[in-house]
Amino acid sequence: MTSFSFAQQMPMFSQYAYNTLAINPAFAGTKEGIDCLMLFRKQWTNYEGAPTTINFSAHSPIMKGKMGVGLNFVNDKIGISTNNTVQGAFAYHLPVNDNGLTLSFGLYLTMLNFKHNWADLRLQNTNDPVFNSGNESLSKFNTGFGLYLYNDKYYVSFSIPTMLETEMTQTTANESLYRRHIFVKAGVHFFLSEHVDFVPSVLLKKVSNANLQADITATFIFQKMLWLGASYRSEDGIALMSQIVLKERFRIGYAYDYPFTEISNHTSGTHEILLGINLPTKGRSNIVTSPRYF
Repeated sequence: MTSFSFAQQMPMFSQYAYNTLAINPAFAGTKEGIDCLMLFRKQWTNYEGAPTTINFSAHSPIMKGKMGVGLNFVNDKIGISTNNTVQGAFAYHLPVNDNGLTLSFGLYLTMLNFKHNWADLRLQNTNDPVFNSGNESLSKFNTGFGLYLYNDKYYVSFSIPTMLETEMTQTTANESLYRRHIFVKAGVHFFLSEHVDFVPSVLLKKVSNANLQADITATFIFQKMLWLGASYRSEDGIALMSQIVLKERFRIGYAYDYPFTEISNHTSGTHEILLGINLPTKGRSNIVTSPRYF
């Protein structure tokens, strides 16, 4: 007998407000200098085969800020399968008014590589010809686009990182597809006092065969340095987050997720670590002239 199963494909991040380039190419070049980020996520600790994700991204404005370029790399391992994603991001920034409001148009050029170590499966029927072909590696080209409207007070983001629904394996051709994901993200900055800022944000995610999922986050910033936040993810659980930002250049963050679903009986939670650095470009000051909160 056969049956279908539906599972997580693109990795999800609790600290999504700070690695927007992972889902939207229009984010490229929206910060001063060369902005680099490294993120490690260990999902569902103690759960065999649970997702483990490494994400590296870097981007910078060019052409006097009129355009932006970036690079995004994701290594996502789930069970016997690994997805390596390499994306080149290109963005064009169009000023909307004289108050700093800018609309950015972005495009991804993407290479996806799916690896499946069939030999690592524990089979009841060791003579099953479907899984006796050894390991598999499949590479596919893809593309995506995004829009990013922003200023120093708020932002709105819309993106489809992978436009083409491509095969993930040739073992079950035309059945195991890498689906098209849609992301809508928004955030706003409130100045509460000289020492406290408040940044709420929301991320909506939609993919075929799955319900709309929302991440709702509230972050308080103390002395422009200490960031403390909490997030609720629908149909999943909660996350607690903290970050330390030094001289507006260095960022160290940690998030802990705890699920409310039945998987909580088998895991102690999810851990996510973020490291970021902003490098001044040649001829630029080491001081960030406009601090960014997203």
